[in-house]
Amino acid sequence: MNILEIFKPKPIIRTEEENAAIREKARTLLAQGKEPITIKVWRHSFLGEFPRKHHMAMHNKGVPDGMNFILTNENGEIISTPYPCDKSLPKSETTECRCSVVHKVIFATKEEIAEIRSHASDTGGYSDERWKLS
Repeated sequence: MNILEIFKPKPIIRTEEENAAIREKARTLLAQGKEPITIKVWRHSFLGEFPRKHHMAMHNKGVPDGMNFILTNENGEIISTPYPCDKSLPKSETTECRCSVVHKVIFATKEEIAEIRSHASDTGGYSDERWKLS
């Protein structure tokens, strides 16, 4: 052990310990037959004077990366978008929009992944406490 190992700052030690725990959990889940899937999760900021209700309804809804969110605006129009504020959206959807997306990696069985994909394509966003998308 060298002198730098002895005096390693606590944040670095904590980060290394947390990363080791994450890697061990991933190994355990892989051994259980689960595989990683990246989920995009819509986040509404709840800021602004006139928030769009259909954007608020999407808060914490997730879709697998590569799929679009599907939402229905106040006029009943169905909107398909890979992200909030995507440049393909009309200005009525992007002006003053403060929504964002976070990416989460979850581990699931092939059957669960099929269920997530199916439900997301049917509803435009998947929300399930098992995946802790919030």
